[in-house]
Amino acid sequence: MDVMTGKTASVTYIGRKPSKRDTVAGSAYVWAGYGDTHEVPYSIATRLLRHKDVWVLEAEFKKMFPEKSPHDVAPVKSEGFKIPASVDDFDDDDQGDDQGDDSDGDQGDDQDAGDDQADDAGDSLDAVIKNAILSLETDNPEHFSKNNAPKINAVREAAGDTSITPDQVRAAWAQMGA
Repeated sequence: MDVMTGKTASVTYIGRKPSKRDTVAGSAYVWAGYGDTHEVPYSIATRLLRHKDVWVLEAEFKKMFPEKSPHDVAPVKSEGFKIPASVDDFDDDDQGDDQGDDSDGDQGDDQDAGDDQADDAGDSLDAVIKNAILSLETDNPEHFSKNNAPKINAVREAAGDTSITPDQVRAAWAQMGA
């Protein structure tokens, strides 16, 4: 829902890519290929709909292709990026087999697994915060301060997480190169 007006619009992606991220309005919306529809704030929809070869209103899409459902269209298969490993990716003393290696001297108390999960949770929260920041409207004074920094409450609302701290938002903002 658009914060200012309360209006939304159903926008359907009609491009050729297997997935499409909103790079026009800078929101965090990602369409999962041709025929995928998202309910977006009206202020974002107006910017997206300027690109008629990429996005259309859902009603227009249904008029253009009444006999086809988005599920009838064969999805484009993407294998993603394949980056080969190089010698520089490994430590000099790493033999590739760390079974039995108890370098932290914890005698197999399995605390390392918990540490990894905590790191993953921190990484995912960081991604949530960054996506929330990207979904904010830079020209909206309720979203950004006079210094062009995201407002904490706007990020919390966009992320749906009231436990996000100002330090976490500042760190994510700094990582984004702002």
